[in-house]
Amino acid sequence: MNKDIKRKLKKFTRFLKENNCYNEYFNNYDKGYAEVSFINLLGNSYYNLFYCAFYWGESKEGFEYWDKINSKWIRII
Repeated sequence: MNKDIKRKLKKFTRFLKENNCYNEYFNNYDKGYAEVSFINLLGNSYYNLFYCAFYWGESKEGFEYWDKINSKWIRII
């Protein structure tokens, strides 16, 4: 894993933990929906780490929850 990927992973992991959604994100992550592994998504679509990870409306947390988290993420990157 290159340094850029490691840096992005650290920042994203910290964000998930600070927003109390680390487990929820990875429990919902759907490689079939994302069409790539998480590491590829991290490297190629940092901006879309939420949008492309899974269908929000089918998650236990729901569309509005993930929309708010995604908006926070977009603001900090």
